[in-house]
Amino acid sequence: MCSVNHEKKAIFIRSPKTGGEYIQNVLCQFYGFKWYYLSRPDHDEFMEEAPHSSLPFQDNFLHLHKKGIYRYYQSSKYGNDEMNLDDKKWDSYFKFTFIRNPYDRFVSAFKYLKKYHSKKCDYETLEEFIHNMHKICRYSYFHLFITQFENLRNDQGIDHLQAIGRFESLENDLCRILRQIGFEDTTRHHSIREKKFHPASDTRPTWMFLTPATLTFCNQYFEKDFKVFHYNRYRSIEAMKNKKTSSPLYIICIFILLFLGLFFLLRQHARWP
Repeated sequence: MCSVNHEKKAIFIRSPKTGGEYIQNVLCQFYGFKWYYLSRPDHDEFMEEAPHSSLPFQDNFLHLHKKGIYRYYQSSKYGNDEMNLDDKKWDSYFKFTFIRNPYDRFVSAFKYLKKYHSKKCDYETLEEFIHNMHKICRYSYFHLFITQFENLRNDQGIDHLQAIGRFESLENDLCRILRQIGFEDTTRHHSIREKKFHPASDTRPTWMFLTPATLTFCNQYFEKDFKVFHYNRYRSIEAMKNKKTSSPLYIICIFILLFLGLFFLLRQHARWP
């Protein structure tokens, strides 16, 4: 879940269900990166107590239970030896990642698990996963419940990342970041742009997978992701369906527009100069 280009001094941190497989393939096939799927000898440091799942425990990077991907790789002596990295390089290299709307990422992870990893899925619905989140297998927990903030942070936060792209504007952001890294030609990968992701088994919009209870859970559990990465939260399924946001910025804009409307109405009525 980590790709490195030593010539360009750049590191890509891949967080689940944010377009990372496509981005990783582009970087490695066209831009000289090498990807690493490494598991730490001290993997247990990233585990809580074993869940009560009947599925076998696997100690690799796809079965994390806490701390997240960035710290898993950055703090591993074994991993750094394999990747030819050290603390100085982690500090000085250009580090970038991609994020996604927390609602969409959560539902995408659920659909992915149900279609491609049904044997790892302990439960059938989002409600069941949420209710039993501390009992599900670690693979499911890693994809569903480790927040993007936790996956990407170091001990101080996310200021160590020089660039953050968005899934919602993936191509534009990827080309922008490639130029920041130092690639003048960012069109090398355009021949595979249509082969981005796992084909969706269910193309219904995100709001159709949520209930009032699961929406409330997302708003609370992924609160840090919404705030830090500036995604809008919704008060209800109907508001999400109609894209009526409850974000502070939206509310401020509404008040400004109302104030301006009232101002011009009073000015016209009073015939101010």
